[in-house]
Amino acid sequence: MESKQPNLERPSRWQLAGAAGFMGGLAGGFMGSLDGLHALFTSGLVFENPAGGLLKVAVFYALIVGAIGFIGGWLRKSPPTAAGWAIEITAMVVLSRLVLMDFFGGKDLLTLAPVGAMLAVLAFSDILRRTFNRLIPEPWALRFLTGGILLSFLLAWGAAPSTADLRKIPVDAPSERPPNLVVILVDTLRADRLSCYGYDRPTSPVLDTLAAKGTRFERAWAQSPWTRPSVATLFTSLYPSTHGTWEQADQLAPSAPLLSEAFREVGYHTAGFSANVQISPTFGFSRGFDWFWNEKTPALLQSSRIGRLWKKTKQLLVATFLPRLMESMGDHGILRGTDALTVNAAVLDWVEKVPEGAPVFLYVHYLDPHQPYNPPEDLLNERDLDPLAINARLQIPWNFSPFHPDLPESRYPEPGKSLLQDLGDLYDAEIRFVDREIGILLANLRAKGVLTDQDYLLFLSDHGEEFYDHYQWRHGNSLFEEMIRVPLILVGPGVPAQVFPDPVQLADIFPTLGSLMGIRIPGTTHGLDLAPMLEAGRGPSGRIIYSERPKPGAFLRAVVQGASKLVSLGELGTEMKWMAFDLENGPGESEPVAADPSNIGKLGSSLVEIGASALASRLAGSRADLDPETLARLAALGYADPDS
Repeated sequence: MESKQPNLERPSRWQLAGAAGFMGGLAGGFMGSLDGLHALFTSGLVFENPAGGLLKVAVFYALIVGAIGFIGGWLRKSPPTAAGWAIEITAMVVLSRLVLMDFFGGKDLLTLAPVGAMLAVLAFSDILRRTFNRLIPEPWALRFLTGGILLSFLLAWGAAPSTADLRKIPVDAPSERPPNLVVILVDTLRADRLSCYGYDRPTSPVLDTLAAKGTRFERAWAQSPWTRPSVATLFTSLYPSTHGTWEQADQLAPSAPLLSEAFREVGYHTAGFSANVQISPTFGFSRGFDWFWNEKTPALLQSSRIGRLWKKTKQLLVATFLPRLMESMGDHGILRGTDALTVNAAVLDWVEKVPEGAPVFLYVHYLDPHQPYNPPEDLLNERDLDPLAINARLQIPWNFSPFHPDLPESRYPEPGKSLLQDLGDLYDAEIRFVDREIGILLANLRAKGVLTDQDYLLFLSDHGEEFYDHYQWRHGNSLFEEMIRVPLILVGPGVPAQVFPDPVQLADIFPTLGSLMGIRIPGTTHGLDLAPMLEAGRGPSGRIIYSERPKPGAFLRAVVQGASKLVSLGELGTEMKWMAFDLENGPGESEPVAADPSNIGKLGSSLVEIGASALASRLAGSRADLDPETLARLAALGYADPDS
């Protein structure tokens, strides 16, 4: 009788593909958990839900590696072989992007170092494949991968920082509270576009009322013409060269004492609300706050290596297949919504949670007058303007060099009068809108007892905006008055109703508030205590005010003393360019007074001395590893290249 041979059927394509896809998916989930953990603990970012974000990264990897493994199994490769190749391909692509873009910036890719690094990536990826092929048949291998994924989630859940840690409410309130402090900052607001500063349009009725109640500083200077270094000066009372927060990835130095920390140390509940990504946990501005809110927190997937690669892939696909759409989006971006409404909603939600009588330091940062201008309604004109079309007409590349070869002014093509008028109308409408929302916020704070006649209210801006005043646009590029002259209004007990005529600076705010409210200030500051001067209504005679725009190769510094102003372009110790102005007889800075190293005199010596001292005392800081979403939001505001 013929013996029957066992019927050993060859696995079907579906069986091979399914097994390979499962193995690849499990290995991909493990790879994703490692990538996500790296982003959680090294990016310098704070995420809303670390464990949930890690899950998205792990699933993203699992889908990619699992799909490649599935294809390998469908081609009748053994499951370990197919999954191994899937791991190698994924690792090779992700690590190649890391090496070429993060390490070498996409430049000089054919030189020895990048080529050597790429060979190392290929070798490492192949080792991963061979190791997986050998280990996966072992019974403990699958348990190791599963356990690694679970351990990653435990670390993300228990040890990773979360935005929930930045939102705490005091348990109780003292029987007698000290004065509260409310600081309201409107981003990109020129002083000369407010009615209380002499503007001929009714842009600021709410702020006009505040100015009439307290001290309006007629000549307040910001220390920098863009947000992050300017607000860092507000919080530290240090010049940008000293606090070191001036480049794209700079964070507040951990060693710098902050205004928010000083208030929290004496028992205040500190709360911050910011519509601008520049003022966020990413850059260290949540330090010292019990409660911190940002309009949008970064996503962990977009901070991971695979997320960065996926974003770049999408950009390439869109650029390849939808060039007209990319061209349109690249010109003017997608206009923001009405940020002031969103900020107010967040603040008022917090107010409901704070116990009555708790001492409060509240910082509110609005963004609405910032370009692109998109007022929610036409408040100041009847011409039915289209914000999208008008912003699109401002065809200025973000990376345009802002400096003339000889003087610190740019040479954009001259715009037509209609564009200037349209942009000006939109900007004024944005101011009128945020002024109205400030009124709504203040009314609610008064109703809740957070802001009374015994409390202090400070209103200011971080920098101005240029509408071709000196042949350039937006901000951050110069130290002309439209850039660094900002509104500053202080209201509170003992603060006289007056116009303070002498120059002051944002670095003065920390020591002044400390003096008025009995708060300890740092040992080193670059500002003055203005409190003793408020009663006299005048500042010290001959005081020199300093501002700067640190940028390698185009370092701008400016000083003002009385009506004399001096601007320098260049690094200290090199041949610097100079411009001098008489602000009394030429307030528009349209005709510089002749200035060269031979006649800059004592004011020029003071500029060099202050600048050198600020640089010499620079604090050791840190830099944030910016995720693509944060870079894109910075680019939408004109600060960064989203592909950098």
